[in-house]
Amino acid sequence: MTDEDRRLIFRRRGEDGEEIDDRFDVELPKKALLLLVALYTVFLFIQYYYMNLRSFEFAPSAAVSVLILLALTLVPLLLWAGLGPAIAERLVLRWVGKVEKNKIPSPNQILVGFPAATKDLYYVEANSMDVKMGNFFQVIDRIKEVVFLSIGICILTAGILGTFFFDRLERYWDVVMGDPYYGTNELVLDTAIWLGPFALLLLFMVIPLFWIAEDMQIYRIDRFQDTKRVGWFLRTGLLAKVLGFIGIIFAYDVANGYAVEVHGPDAAALTIYATTFETFFLIFLACAGAPFLVATIYLLKYHEVWVNNIRIKASQFLPVGTMEVSRVENENLHWLGQEGEVKMVTDRLVCFLKTPKGKIVLIALLLLGIAGTMFMGFVFTGVWSDPIGLWREVLPFTI
Repeated sequence: MTDEDRRLIFRRRGEDGEEIDDRFDVELPKKALLLLVALYTVFLFIQYYYMNLRSFEFAPSAAVSVLILLALTLVPLLLWAGLGPAIAERLVLRWVGKVEKNKIPSPNQILVGFPAATKDLYYVEANSMDVKMGNFFQVIDRIKEVVFLSIGICILTAGILGTFFFDRLERYWDVVMGDPYYGTNELVLDTAIWLGPFALLLLFMVIPLFWIAEDMQIYRIDRFQDTKRVGWFLRTGLLAKVLGFIGIIFAYDVANGYAVEVHGPDAAALTIYATTFETFFLIFLACAGAPFLVATIYLLKYHEVWVNNIRIKASQFLPVGTMEVSRVENENLHWLGQEGEVKMVTDRLVCFLKTPKGKIVLIALLLLGIAGTMFMGFVFTGVWSDPIGLWREVLPFTI
């Protein structure tokens, strides 16, 4: 058997089946560009709609406010283009140097998420997978974390400062606008939107680092001989988990508090939920414009250059290679492909559940389980506690 016959995968290939070169690229088809522009237009329009007191009528003051926030967005964009990736380069290369010398990473490197197991085998993937902006889900997966974090930071900042200044701001709004706030939560939501690109002035130290570490495609082969990207460790590390879904949690909590302020604590649950979700999505769309714009421009114009430069510098410390899968020569290892050599499962229960009758039984048990849990959660509890006196007329033994 020749090497060519034994080789299953000898070069990485892209989604289109074509071979990949050693240069990392960010590809942008024309259709994807139109979709990105359409999305940003929606975000910009919703931001104007909210600043115009939820009105579609044209108001010069609201339009000027949107333009001012748009101009302020250029400040974090410059930070993302230069300073953020420079910090990422420094952190990555310092950690790569620790790997080369088999030294333990520093505490801040471990906090960020870099693997502490520097004695494992690491290599820079020669045939890098590109980022295809035409893949809608891939783009959303990248940008959503910027949007969520940005919203979370803005709401947290607005909550701290808004609560502190609430009395004065409420009186100011009442006198100037003749429309006082319902409560603190409405003030927090309003302030969070007006903060605009504030969170991006902080996230330039985090997001470019995560994305660069992901797309550098440095792979670690651990003691179990499993292969993972170093970027995966950063995106699941302690810092990423702390930042995680902070935006969703804060936005929903404040939206729910606003709904209670509007309708009162005694309002119907459906009314509270409807207002909560309506406000949540409105805040999400109104706050998404600045992070979407900065993240998109960074990906399209600056990300590719930084990733390739750092990949070249990292290759001075780590070996460059590609994963290759080959057929083994020892015929004794071919038993997985031969049903006669495999010891099949003989457990009676497992064998029965694999049959059509067994699957029907499983589905019936699934439905029974759902019905039983619903009964225990909503009916049985009512039987014994009888909060509204319904069961006393039906079941005489109700306690």
